[in-house]
Amino acid sequence: MLSEESNPSVKIVAPISPFEAEIQLPVSKSLMNRALVIQSLSGGRVKVAQLPDSDDTQKMQEALQNASDHIHCGDAGTVARFVLAAACTWNREVTLAGTEALQKRPMGPLVNALRQLGFSLDYLGKEGCLPIRINPQKANEIRPTVSIQADVSSQFITALLLIAPTLSQGLTLHLEGEPASRSYLEMTLNLLRKTGIQVEWKGSIIRVEPGAFKAQTLTVERDWSSAGYGFEMVALWPGSKIQFPDLSLDSLQGDTKMVPLFQRFGVIVTENEKGVHIFSKGNETAQVFDWDFSLIPDQAQTLMATLCGLYQEGFFRGLQTLPLKETNRISAMQIELAKIGARLREEGQGWKLYPGPVTDHTPHFKTYNDHRMAMSLAPLALTFGEVEIENPEVVHKSYPDYWRHLQQIGFKLIS
Repeated sequence: MLSEESNPSVKIVAPISPFEAEIQLPVSKSLMNRALVIQSLSGGRVKVAQLPDSDDTQKMQEALQNASDHIHCGDAGTVARFVLAAACTWNREVTLAGTEALQKRPMGPLVNALRQLGFSLDYLGKEGCLPIRINPQKANEIRPTVSIQADVSSQFITALLLIAPTLSQGLTLHLEGEPASRSYLEMTLNLLRKTGIQVEWKGSIIRVEPGAFKAQTLTVERDWSSAGYGFEMVALWPGSKIQFPDLSLDSLQGDTKMVPLFQRFGVIVTENEKGVHIFSKGNETAQVFDWDFSLIPDQAQTLMATLCGLYQEGFFRGLQTLPLKETNRISAMQIELAKIGARLREEGQGWKLYPGPVTDHTPHFKTYNDHRMAMSLAPLALTFGEVEIENPEVVHKSYPDYWRHLQQIGFKLIS
């Protein structure tokens, strides 16, 4: 078990034989953050059954409960964007700030949309970025229609959708461009429907009717995004098995779409009375790997690492949102995968991954303060025997038990 102190790096040593484990995943960060916003906006009619269990979801809860005029969002882009929209409905002056890294992430399209609706917001620093001040605004001055650039981040649109039922005339959104991460918008709309809100999506227009949220207690699903690292490990180590309790194939989460992707590598996926069970029979490879990740962008790094671990080429499309995450995930993966001889090169309408030659050195991977860099690269210990990961505590952003679960599977962690 890692100590609570910050470690500059940790060495991950692979198990010596196929493993069998039962892993209780964290609740879905994406669903929990949406549910917490709905709980806040509903005035308590909607309650969330579980407590937040990651840094991001804890920050979301703290921000929504913050009665002061200054809210610090840390480095959480989702918190900043969702709370920015929610704070506009509070009718009081609030300033949102964040870390230096968060202040570099774009907020402009959301601010522009909120201003179109009639809300008053001021940049206190660089145009299009935090810190931002929200000024008090009367509800009867808010307009019911807005146009928003849809191809930058689904979080901008989700932020508007979540506050839409509280607006006196509801909201009609006109989406400009092809929506990024469409599955996350579907998740938001399905959650609104579940809480009693009427919504409709036709073509480039989404309509959300005004109304009160239906009183209920929401149980947040286990996280499919986090499950991807278990799928990666099973794909890299034939004969291994993982049971994910309380995970369901019938899910609101778009990352269930990774199931057929991993099946190409011999991962067998079944559902039983406990949850989802996966195992690998091995001896199957994807002869031509060509996949559009626009619906499951959080799995792109996981599959890049998987292909490198299996020494297979692959073509990745739909990565347009990756440079706008905690780090530029494309350039970060280019740098880190080069350490194992792999090349990630832009070709045509996507990115081609060329795996490297077999290497006998211990790769030392940087994480760029990005939780998904750490979690996608650590399983490569199964291919190389061991790897080193810098700043391992970064996983607390979404999956605090990640390293403990690796130990449970059979990995050794050496600080």
